[in-house]
Amino acid sequence: MTNEEVEQICLEDILITEELSLRIPRTTDLKQENDALHTLIGQIVEQPQILLKKLVKIIAQLCQAESAGVSLLEVTPNGEDICRWFAIAGMLEASEQTPTLYSFSCCGICLERQAPLLYSYPERYFTFLQEFKPTIVEILVVPLLIANQPLGTIWIVSHDEHRQFDREDLRLMTSFANFTATVLYSNNARQAAEESARREQAARAVSEAAQNAAEQANRLKDEFLAVLSHELRSPLNPILGWAKLLQTRKFDEAKTAYALETIERNAKLQSQLMEDLLDVSRILQSKLSLKVSSIDLSAVIEVALDTVRLAAQAKSIQVKTVFEADVGQVLGDPSRLQQVVWNLLSNAVKFTPSEGQVEIRLESVGTQAKIQISDTGKGINPEFLPHVFDYFRQADNTTTRSFGGLGLGLAIARQIVELHGGTVQAESEGDNKGATFTVLLPIKSVEPQTIEDKGLPDDSINLQGVNVLVVDDEVDTRELIVFTLQQYGASVRAFASASLALDAFTLEKPHILLSDIGMPEMDGYMLIREIRRREAACRQTSLPPEQGGDILAIALTAYAGETNQQKILQAGFQKHLTKPIEPAKLAMVIASLVK
Repeated sequence: MTNEEVEQICLEDILITEELSLRIPRTTDLKQENDALHTLIGQIVEQPQILLKKLVKIIAQLCQAESAGVSLLEVTPNGEDICRWFAIAGMLEASEQTPTLYSFSCCGICLERQAPLLYSYPERYFTFLQEFKPTIVEILVVPLLIANQPLGTIWIVSHDEHRQFDREDLRLMTSFANFTATVLYSNNARQAAEESARREQAARAVSEAAQNAAEQANRLKDEFLAVLSHELRSPLNPILGWAKLLQTRKFDEAKTAYALETIERNAKLQSQLMEDLLDVSRILQSKLSLKVSSIDLSAVIEVALDTVRLAAQAKSIQVKTVFEADVGQVLGDPSRLQQVVWNLLSNAVKFTPSEGQVEIRLESVGTQAKIQISDTGKGINPEFLPHVFDYFRQADNTTTRSFGGLGLGLAIARQIVELHGGTVQAESEGDNKGATFTVLLPIKSVEPQTIEDKGLPDDSINLQGVNVLVVDDEVDTRELIVFTLQQYGASVRAFASASLALDAFTLEKPHILLSDIGMPEMDGYMLIREIRRREAACRQTSLPPEQGGDILAIALTAYAGETNQQKILQAGFQKHLTKPIEPAKLAMVIASLVK
């Protein structure tokens, strides 16, 4: 059909509903119809997809149609009405779940008029149907209505010029439409009631969980404030006491030195408590900064070990180090990593009894450096183990506890390690069975490569002057594609949703579209169909070319398989690339298309 002929086609040219009354009807077979309805009634408890699938197969058989289907009316999250091909039997079955615009489809027109409609070669007007094979010669569409409220449509298709629908087909379709509408309405009402009950139950559960969480948070807060008050006051007592005695009494040199040492030790303890509180505040406000450089972890461990060595010697604890040679350097803040190791070592010494043992190991595991600190001390109760890195949590918050501290050290250590791209975990077989803490940090590459020279080896590809529109809801994938194509000289605009991309499309027409298939609200199929519809509208009306045209389109999807590829190409894409996408291959495909 020529462009001139397409331009002359209007909706009424493809509507031939009046011919139903002129054609000689087939013989009515009420027994077959009743048997079919009886079968369907016995399966009403089935899920809608299963029941409607059986329904369309029966309709196709009774009406001797080569395709049959049910379309349901939906509203997308952005408020757009669509008709989704919910269940299909016959030659068009591969197109099941295809969404079509309510305002530009056979089903939409049928629902607007609330009357059965018979179309002849509908692709002459609804041009998006040209992508579906075999060609639709006739399609009889009957609305699904409850109290004049539209639910969808039921339809049968002839792909053969010699098979024409008649009054008997219309009677059968009307009968099954009434049955289907009643079933859908009942199902929707049941689902609404069930959903309401689920929401009410979920709301109660959320409310109870929130109340329990609030009570737990208040309890932890009260416990922490009690501990904080104790831990801050405890160093003050010897500080103020010895300071007062030094001011009012005369001591010999040895006692004076002991008093000053006690004041200094407790002042440092209080300073460390305040520093922990400040670190927590910085972490919670995302203001903990790192001064990153290449560092040797063995040196970091040695510095941290020096600070706890005296405490270990005082308890006759044997400290063993096992360092693997040539572990490699890591990128990190040496003072912060020293803080991590010191926290773990000081805990190991604190909770290990006299004459116990603490072991520090450093080794490489693949591309990571592993620091492992194990002890033969108090161990960790299995019930507390999942909370060992939580803020303000301690295994013993009672007034009879044996060990001091605010319970912040491990929480701070975990945050610092994670800021370095690493992980930390705790293991223990239980009370009095010791504990092991393992830190994993990424090892710095011997020959670091920037992203500019990784995966972009082909200098012969030049996309200078090529305008690309990228649509993908995954931010990491979107940014990778943008960066890759910019390295080859392309001008790139990127959007997280199809609706935003369509808005940009009206402002500036790209040379090529790269679109993800699986996206919320409007997927890649709906996007390309809308673009192709605008192309057709441009050829038929005076719409500006920026709103449509022969746009080159590449689909990006994680769905593999020949069927998906065929569906993608039928939808209007020229190419299909499966994720993960090689940057050079993507650039090469674009270059080949725009030549």
